Amino acid sequence: MKLVFIVYQDHDALDRFVRAVAKEGVAGVTFFPSSGIGRKPERTAEEFQFGFGAAFESRFAKHTTLFSVVPTERLARLLELMHLHLPEVDRSGGGLYAVLDVADAGGVL
Repeated sequence: MKLVFIVYQDHDALDRFVRAVAKEGVAGVTFFPSSGIGRKPERTAEEFQFGFGAAFESRFAKHTTLFSVVPTERLARLLELMHLHLPEVDRSGGGLYAVLDVADAGGVL
């Protein structure tokens, strides 16, 4: 099993990706809105906002974070769909993804 973790900003592309993954039955996907700070040095400490309301008032880019526990034999197809529908995911500033080994998982078919 693998854990695929994706952070991406283009919501339309994410919608196409999630629909393609679901249509092919590759894996389930959990996603939630997120924001964070990147590697841009011009940001200052005053820009950090914390607390419940800060999530809705953030001046940082709005992203969506997705994760999926994927059977190893389906990983290649999920990555193909990711690169097809999320072309900026491995470009600096476009998003990010990681694939991690999962030693044990429950509730996954």
